[in-house]
Amino acid sequence: MRPLWHILERHLEEADFLLEVWTTCLDAPDYTLDELAAGPEARVIAQLNGLAVGGAPIIDELLAPTLEREPLDTSLACAAALALFEIGSVDDCSRVLKVLDRTRPGDERWLGITRGLELSERAGLDQWLIEQLGHGGASPRVAGLATAAAERGVDPGSAIAQLIENQDPHVSSAAVKLACNSSDARYLALVGPLAQAEAPEVQRAALEAGLIRGLRGAWESAIYWAFTERPCPFRRDALSWVAMLGDEGCQRRVLSLLGVEDLARDALWAASFGGHVAVVDAAVALLTDDELGPLAGETLSAVAGAPTNDESLWLPNTPTSHSSELPALEQDLDTDLSEDPEDRIPRPNPEALAAWWTARRNQPLNAPRLLAGQPWSPNGLVAALRAMPLRRRHAHALELRIRSHGAQRINTRSWAALQLDQLASLNPAALTWVGGLPAPRS
Repeated sequence: MRPLWHILERHLEEADFLLEVWTTCLDAPDYTLDELAAGPEARVIAQLNGLAVGGAPIIDELLAPTLEREPLDTSLACAAALALFEIGSVDDCSRVLKVLDRTRPGDERWLGITRGLELSERAGLDQWLIEQLGHGGASPRVAGLATAAAERGVDPGSAIAQLIENQDPHVSSAAVKLACNSSDARYLALVGPLAQAEAPEVQRAALEAGLIRGLRGAWESAIYWAFTERPCPFRRDALSWVAMLGDEGCQRRVLSLLGVEDLARDALWAASFGGHVAVVDAAVALLTDDELGPLAGETLSAVAGAPTNDESLWLPNTPTSHSSELPALEQDLDTDLSEDPEDRIPRPNPEALAAWWTARRNQPLNAPRLLAGQPWSPNGLVAALRAMPLRRRHAHALELRIRSHGAQRINTRSWAALQLDQLASLNPAALTWVGGLPAPRS
């Protein structure tokens, strides 16, 4: 029976739109993991399954031509790649790599195909990625393969050695992230020197890998980039590393930047992951600030546990549930999905939240850090990874990985179904390091 092409094309169009919605939700302040799984993700998977029903004939007639289309946006490239990896042969997958060769790292076609490789559930894909990396190739191909393998948590084996020395920053930054998965200390040793690389994306990747795997000098470098007066393109990340890993002195130093106009937003965001009582006090003082007020309210919820379902604490028209809110495709193909996630943070009721914290503040809070109103603990961190708004989970997942020296991992940008499986397998006892680091002496 011939495929019904108009139906298959419709499945691809819907998958394109819904993947964009799903991707936006990964950084949303008003979605949880369970809501993502039941809402956007379930609808994406349904469309991809509908495409797969078309079988092999749709590869040449629909999927391959889509990947060659001009122009091509990221979500459509991802949808086509995911469908092709699901139903195609090994040769078909290799054809996709030839398309990747003709891209530029970071353009929409490259991003979409790479994302498809990251998300694909094709059997044997991890081993295939490493085999293809061993064959080398053009920089866009190698960077895409390495990025996907790194995000999937693949141990690269010996393939990493030649990649990490590549002079293309797109390749070397991806290689550093991939090296972080290595079980061989010889390859990890290659990461350290790249913390001094000229390309900021390589430098940032090397510092984060160094923190995860406990490499010498990584903490000192994080402190430097958090507080240096030099421009730092990854300042928010550096401040977050210091806040979540540092002692009380480090956290107060992050808070001191609230008085620096250009750094105040990044400092408040970072300090919220430190969880010190002082950040809640500082956030209360900012609740009436037009620009920082919503972020301050989010901080009270994330650190002190201010309940988001208590309508008295938040101003009206705050969205709370999304499992069935997505409109029909024809109503939203022209919708701009690129809004800043911070624009969707619930707006606080300043007086009510301040009063709530005053009452809470008078209770004993004998803990150096708070998380969702409770003393920070490994079990609490795992619970936060299940229940916190999606945009906050990326930093929590990084802390989990750092404090377990890379042994525990949640891929917060993968399918919710996979994340739920990963959460079920976590062992909080593996977080053997729970203290805070002091700033190095100058």
